[in-house]
Amino acid sequence: MTYTIKGFKTFRGMEGEGFNAVLCRDGKKVALVDDDANGGPLDYHWADWSAPKVEVPTVNWEGKPWVRKCTPEEAEFVKFVRAQPGAEAFEPEDTFVCALVDELAAEKKLRRWCKTQTVVRVKGAKPGDYVLYKVPYSPKVAAAIRSRFPDVEEIVNERFVA
Repeated sequence: MTYTIKGFKTFRGMEGEGFNAVLCRDGKKVALVDDDANGGPLDYHWADWSAPKVEVPTVNWEGKPWVRKCTPEEAEFVKFVRAQPGAEAFEPEDTFVCALVDELAAEKKLRRWCKTQTVVRVKGAKPGDYVLYKVPYSPKVAAAIRSRFPDVEEIVNERFVA
């Protein structure tokens, strides 16, 4: 079972950047997810909202046992996320979805940079730190960068070359 995000859009909200996205399980749409950027939790609009609700044992914000009534698809999602390492926190479903969105946003930014620049990751750099060369990528440019700078870990443009 794999959860992914599709149809991701961001917007400016009252307390930062919000988003709208489609949550998919194994490629099938299961929910629309909204972050209103108002400081509250995410809003889920489950595709099977009219199905009979099922009970899922979980914990509340105080860490006390609580039985949550969910749609069948939501129950599958809650069980999946709660089985992940580090899911002991309150609202791990929101943390999980936000991590998927952050990953997608980072890739989107890299793809945008790679259209007009050569993007390089250097050995020992922090995650998310890149060196941008203001020259369009080509194998010749990549070879020149690698020969001049031996600490090149990756030329990011090569991830997206078909």
